[in-house]
Amino acid sequence: MLDLSPTYIDLDIFLFSLLSLLKTHVETARDLLRHPVAIQRFKDLSEGAGAGSFDARNMVLLVDQAIRQTPKLAACTPMSLFGSLAACAKLRLEPNTVLGKAYLIPYEKRRKQGNQWVTDVVEAQLQIGYKGYIDLAMRTGQLDHIHADIVHEKDQFNFAYGTHQELVHRPLLGDRGAPVGVYCYYRLTNGGQGFVVLGWDE
Repeated sequence: MLDLSPTYIDLDIFLFSLLSLLKTHVETARDLLRHPVAIQRFKDLSEGAGAGSFDARNMVLLVDQAIRQTPKLAACTPMSLFGSLAACAKLRLEPNTVLGKAYLIPYEKRRKQGNQWVTDVVEAQLQIGYKGYIDLAMRTGQLDHIHADIVHEKDQFNFAYGTHQELVHRPLLGDRGAPVGVYCYYRLTNGGQGFVVLGWDE
């Protein structure tokens, strides 16, 4: 028998179990979001969740909003969308919000038929933004500060590795030109620090 107890740690199992129960009654991701059984399950999940867990009802609203903003998500298979949703919930990253921590992206699986390409299926994939990675890194408790930024061609930017490391970035106000690189600086709770610089092509 499937265990559908609304616990945070088993949220991914819960979602896939829900899909298996409903797969004969729904065909699209939007149908599943609006199915009364799904709504009740998410309500149970949220009410039974403990501190630090993810608000399942809010997640449903976010996904529905994402579908309105990116209509192709509605064509994604329910399994792929809820697989991405489960990952978001486990990582506690809200998708497709102004916070820019995670995104649900529809990808077409295509094949060539004759002289044209046809889409066999559309699947949702989770992409974590750099702000999401920063959030995850800060949760480890080992970081005191972390900052990532884009360097443009008109910015003043100097860095050096080795025994005398240096990182200086002075963004130009106004037209900064095209992006030429990115960097990430971090400071550990024990006082250690470091940075990584990558060219734009990298």
